[in-house]
Amino acid sequence: MDQVKEFCAKAKEKQITFKSMVGCINKIQSGRMMSKKEQKASDFLGEPNTFWNPVEHLDYNWFLNHNAEIKAELETDQTKIKPVTPRIPPQTVEWLGEVFKNPTKGSGYSIEAFRSLYVRALHDLRGRFDKGELSLMIDVFNGTMLTPQLAGQQLIIQCVDGMDLDGLDEKWNIDREAFTEKLNALTLTEATALEIWANGFWYGGPSETAGELPDFDEYVSTLLRQATNEGGTK
Repeated sequence: MDQVKEFCAKAKEKQITFKSMVGCINKIQSGRMMSKKEQKASDFLGEPNTFWNPVEHLDYNWFLNHNAEIKAELETDQTKIKPVTPRIPPQTVEWLGEVFKNPTKGSGYSIEAFRSLYVRALHDLRGRFDKGELSLMIDVFNGTMLTPQLAGQQLIIQCVDGMDLDGLDEKWNIDREAFTEKLNALTLTEATALEIWANGFWYGGPSETAGELPDFDEYVSTLLRQATNEGGTK
């Protein structure tokens, strides 16, 4: 096994991504604070190994000289189509067969299409809610199971109940009236995306696999940043 493959095998074993390694190097060079994933990558890159021998400061030259190969090796698995067998009720299978050529093609399209809708919705929602409002959403989805039949309807129900029964508007210091107006203005797709996003803090893949929650401030910040156009204005 050559050096790049050996390096990537160790990175995969420790669940270090190429993005986090590049991120940690950029943060070190700029003097900015690293995220938990970037810090983990920094610790990994700083371990003594056969590729470099750090003395006082880590020498990243080996990584930088092989970054294209490393990226290709680490992201190879992500480009492969992986079989997934979703559990769906008979009526949904029947519907997929009616609308598409067959249920298999229909389910594949539906999953890919929903992913695009979800990413677009979150992109368009950036900057619409403040930190307290987003924090409340996450709070109410602790212990809440997502129900497909109620997609897009659970968000406002949970948030209103949280404010009425638990005083979460006071806990997170938000303007209840303004917050409720924003919730009512959401499209069904936007509300569904926020439900999944808020629920994902507690029950998303990384949280379930690693057994620990993401950094709260970092998680919330993904929807605080407003999208900018090519001219750089908000």
